[in-house]
Amino acid sequence: MMWSILFAFFAGDPSGLADTHYRYGQMVDYDQVRQVRLLNPTTDLMVKQRAEIRGAIRQRKIREQRARVAAERRRQAALERAARTGDIIMAGLLSLPREPATGAFDGCAKVQKGLIMGGGFMVFTCEKLKPGLPIAQHKQTFLRYKDALMKDGWRYLPESKNHELVFARNDGFGCNSELQLKLWTDRSMNESFRPASDRNAHRQIVFMAKFYGPRCERYFPIAEALAAR
Repeated sequence: MMWSILFAFFAGDPSGLADTHYRYGQMVDYDQVRQVRLLNPTTDLMVKQRAEIRGAIRQRKIREQRARVAAERRRQAALERAARTGDIIMAGLLSLPREPATGAFDGCAKVQKGLIMGGGFMVFTCEKLKPGLPIAQHKQTFLRYKDALMKDGWRYLPESKNHELVFARNDGFGCNSELQLKLWTDRSMNESFRPASDRNAHRQIVFMAKFYGPRCERYFPIAEALAAR
């Protein structure tokens, strides 16, 4: 049997090489390692399917590793930006550039955190439309934040509503997070009471990020640091 395999190995027609597998006569190296002992008959469908599954698993691991590297670079870049400028929302967690029309003042001056029952934590804050700007810019700025989040890799979820958008993202390290972006038109966070009908008084855009499971624990020290400011 071994001699027949070796003969097939050396007698193979080079013109029969596939794009992704190496063929030698009627044998094929499905795992692309060019080892005689791993050659299999081209008609062995089950062997081929198992090899394709192994190949898909290898490719998935490569993609996951690349995603982890990209996520870590993105996180480090956000921390560096935060050290240079204050125009980043939730630096190291959300790392969203602040729109010129909003600022972190009045009821939006603080970042707050809390724990989630079942495991995980949440971090939330808000941005307030600057004084003197027309209230019409409130929703326009809200939609610009939506576009910026989607460009940064946040996935828009179908359960979103008109004034409450929901996004999800996996950071490449197995941490699944959710972000709620809310346009508050009838209430305000951490500010004195104003009637809901006073539209011009309610100018906040709320960011509420939730991080689930032990894979997200690496972000908790950042959340604590943001909330301590």
